[in-house]
Amino acid sequence: MRKELNPEGCQTYVSTGRGWYSHQCLNKPKVEREGKLYCGVHDPVRLKKLYDEKHKEWEKEWAETEAKRKRINLMTKYFEEVSTEEIEKLVEEKGDKK
Repeated sequence: MRKELNPEGCQTYVSTGRGWYSHQCLNKPKVEREGKLYCGVHDPVRLKKLYDEKHKEWEKEWAETEAKRKRINLMTKYFEEVSTEEIEKLVEEKGDKK
């Protein structure tokens, strides 16, 4: 069972690095959010901003990966009944770009 948080300290529990144990963050509070005090490290607004930036990067990477996957699936479907020789001939006619 957790102890009550010190109302004058950062209102976040942090891991001790020893398994299941945690304690109240010992950093000095810098901001108040919705009636709770937080240090600069655990400020929910700052953490949300960081998360949103990282999530935006991840969404861009995911969209690129999905576009590649879709392209591969379409090519596989299109060339499913085409022989290897015919594909090689098409590549030779277009010129190998890679």
